[in-house]
Amino acid sequence: MSIVYITKNGTKYAYNSESYYDPIRKQARPKRTYLGKVDPVTGKITKVRTKERKPDTGNLPSELSVYKQQIAEQKETIRKLESRIRDLEYELNHTSTLLSRQAAELNDLAVSLKK
Repeated sequence: MSIVYITKNGTKYAYNSESYYDPIRKQARPKRTYLGKVDPVTGKITKVRTKERKPDTGNLPSELSVYKQQIAEQKETIRKLESRIRDLEYELNHTSTLLSRQAAELNDLAVSLKK
């Protein structure tokens, strides 16, 4: 680890630089962490003001209950659709049986009319 100084627009910035090997590019690459600005008079690094993060309130329980409700609704929808598919399959089989009987009756009638 070393400190690297970079000047941009006349202002000097300090970074903590750490090397790591990049297997994709097959070469060493720097990983830099910003430390702050360098004071032009004293040469010291002025600390960066960091934004304080708010603690994670963890809305997970409420989000989890919403997801569970959505999953329950989707399961109910799937159950209803599967039931409807079974009903339609029954109607299809029943209708094809009736059509077969009617076709046989029409065929018998046609044969009897020819005689």
